[in-house]
Amino acid sequence: MTEAETLVQIQEVLQHLEHVSFVAHRDTKEAMPSVEPHGAADTLLWIETARDLFFRDREGGKSFLRHTPHMVEQTGTVRAWVEQAAAFGKWVNGWRALEGFLAQAGDVWQAWGAEGERAWYDMGIRWCERGIPEGRAYFGADFRELAGGEGIEGLRRLMHPAETLYTERKLNLDVFLAGATIARALVGSEGLEAWARRGADILQTGRSRGEAYFKLESEESLKHLLDTLPGYRPRAHR
Repeated sequence: MTEAETLVQIQEVLQHLEHVSFVAHRDTKEAMPSVEPHGAADTLLWIETARDLFFRDREGGKSFLRHTPHMVEQTGTVRAWVEQAAAFGKWVNGWRALEGFLAQAGDVWQAWGAEGERAWYDMGIRWCERGIPEGRAYFGADFRELAGGEGIEGLRRLMHPAETLYTERKLNLDVFLAGATIARALVGSEGLEAWARRGADILQTGRSRGEAYFKLESEESLKHLLDTLPGYRPRAHR
């Protein structure tokens, strides 16, 4: 396809949006100047993705268009993150996770580079495949807090017990994340899985009791952490 043909297709998509949605057309026109300097091919990919997301779910399309200028500025590119965003369109209510992705992806790129952002995205997409509520919990959580100052490797270590216990016990990610970063700060990544596994056991006996454990609102959760805390003497503190 020649560049002239590509430009014609871009205008056709734009005209289509104008006919079906005032909001989509307006938001596309506002965001397009940030994309156009990257070439006609990338602009066509971007506008087709915006259209598809908008028609799949209005909120997803609006979020994609709203975040576009920031994403372009932070990543210095278009195609890589647009192709990532397009993947959310295959799920019903995928926009709920897409919003978290778009809100953070540019900052992840700035902090960890293109490879780090890709690894962060890949982990999140695996959670989306388990369920959009899981993907929403992942992408909605602050990536810096999840990493604990240790970059992508810190994130991997945190997510490992979550992935293991989801497979074994269907432990929801939002439940795990409620207290996981605090628990890690106390007992380290090495002690995190034992804490989480104990919580998963408790969750089987009662939802409220289990959620209180993961939120660190129960005595048994704090006791487990303190008993495994290096240098802590339970009897003396009792």
